[in-house]
Amino acid sequence: MRTEKGFTLLELMVAAFLAALIAGLSLPRLQGLLRPDLERDVRGEIENLVAAVREEAILSRIPLVLLFDLRENTYRSAALGPDGLPDIFNDPVSITGTLPRGVRLADLSNPRQGVVSQGQFSLLVWPTGWVEPTTIHLVEDSGRAFTMFVEPLSGRVRLEEGYLVRKKSGG
Repeated sequence: MRTEKGFTLLELMVAAFLAALIAGLSLPRLQGLLRPDLERDVRGEIENLVAAVREEAILSRIPLVLLFDLRENTYRSAALGPDGLPDIFNDPVSITGTLPRGVRLADLSNPRQGVVSQGQFSLLVWPTGWVEPTTIHLVEDSGRAFTMFVEPLSGRVRLEEGYLVRKKSGG
C-alpha cells in the first residue's frame, strides 16, 4: 500500500498529453476568434458610421463627409464647410476610427472622385439623407478581397466576397 501523496510520472505524462491534445484541437477555432470578422466587425463598423453621420446630417440640416485615409486605414467624420472642404473643427458627430489589424483599404470609388487607391477619400452625406454611392475594396493580410457597397438612398452597407465593381445604372 502506497502512503506517499503525489502523482506518478506516468499520471503527469497522461495529463500533459491530454492538455496538449485539447489545445491542438481548439487552437484553430481560437485563431478564428482573434482574426477580424469582416461581416461582423468591419461591415458593421462602417454601416454604423454611415448611419450615424446620415442621421446627423438630416437632423442638423448640414452636409457632412466621411474621410477615409488609405495609408493609415483610418476614417473620420467632418462637416462640409461653405467652401466645399471638410471642416473637422465644426463636426457635430466627431467619429474617428481605425480598421482592425489584418484588414486594409485597397481602394474606394464613387462617381465624383473615381477610383482612389492612395491618400484620402471623401464620401458625402447630404441633409436629405442621400449618401454618395460608394464602393469600398478591402483586403485581408491573407490576400482575400472583399467589396462593400454603400447604397445611396438608405445608406446601407452590403459586403460581398471578391473584388467587385458596382454596376452602372441606366442604359
